[in-house]
Amino acid sequence: MELRVGALGLGNAKNMNSIDLNADLGEGSQFDAQFLQSVSSANIACGGHTGDRNSILQALGLAQAAGVQVGAHPSFLDHAHFGRRAMPFDAPKILADLRLQLNLFFDCAAQVGIPVRHIKPHGALYNQAAFDLDFAELIFTSIAEFDKDLMCVVLAGSPMVEWARARNITVIEEAFADRRYQYDGRLVSRQMENACIEDEGSVLQQCLDVIQKAEITSVEGSRLRVHADTLCVHGDGVNALQLLRYLRQHFELNGIRVDAFQKLA
Repeated sequence: MELRVGALGLGNAKNMNSIDLNADLGEGSQFDAQFLQSVSSANIACGGHTGDRNSILQALGLAQAAGVQVGAHPSFLDHAHFGRRAMPFDAPKILADLRLQLNLFFDCAAQVGIPVRHIKPHGALYNQAAFDLDFAELIFTSIAEFDKDLMCVVLAGSPMVEWARARNITVIEEAFADRRYQYDGRLVSRQMENACIEDEGSVLQQCLDVIQKAEITSVEGSRLRVHADTLCVHGDGVNALQLLRYLRQHFELNGIRVDAFQKLA
């Protein structure tokens, strides 16, 4: 299944002079506190690909102090490959692993006293769920079990967007600041050398194209229509902190506010 290139309108878009900027926390970076000075929402690792109770509590506490909106970032239970290895479909096991992670995360959030606003699957789970209804249903089941009002962060334009909406789940469509795209809207595999964008100017241009034009240029040179509510910078990137600061500075120069996404009444 492919991304619906050219099929997305902007009727439900937020003010395009603003965008949410998110990063992943609790993944072992020494810069989590600094990341929070630049982002408006954060996805916190729940122990599936990395993290434990201590890292979750620390990340939640930092986010609360910074006034940044938080969400759960569960994954396949796969520390060895950082949750980035595709897995076969095994509903009982994956659901059990998700429950384990979300139970821990929600318990930590209650301990800190911070609301959980969204869920964003990590890595291979995110990419497989975006195009495979069987995997997506596991995320939807988790939302129903833990908090039916959770917003779901989904790859912009992917089939999962409409699958979630059909189940009355609020969808946050996400584009990636620092990842390259294929012609069909999928992310270029991390197995490829050109999967990530490291040049600050190129990252900024991709972000501006998404915000101002609702489009992205694929590695093949085609232009993809992409509406996004949020942009992600990967917190485990070598230059993640520098990149986030650069984006915030240049968003301001271009008259773009960074605001957390909100659930509409």
